[in-house]
Amino acid sequence: MVLIQLMGDIITNPLFYSIWWLLLSWIIWSLVKLTPWSRPTLPTMLIYSISVAIEFTKSRRQLEACLMIDICAPDFSLVWFVLDVAFWFIILYALMKWISRIERAEDR
Repeated sequence: MVLIQLMGDIITNPLFYSIWWLLLSWIIWSLVKLTPWSRPTLPTMLIYSISVAIEFTKSRRQLEACLMIDICAPDFSLVWFVLDVAFWFIILYALMKWISRIERAEDR
């Protein structure tokens, strides 16, 4: 029980939760690769990784500003994290599909 609580504290630490989230998703993706279940393609996982990196950079800057002025306390909100990652994933995925269509149209 203490181990689970300790892991929860480490994973939800505002300094590292994006890294743990990304690491866990790649581990799950690799494990699913060994099974007959369908999984996202590698380009989709790379877009997802970039989305998490964008969110990590954004939250890191907010955390640094928060710690610099000593007024606010950093907090972890899984809902906002997932929504931000989903937002950036959709934007990047749509952008990559649009670029792919433009390249195919130019090749014709």
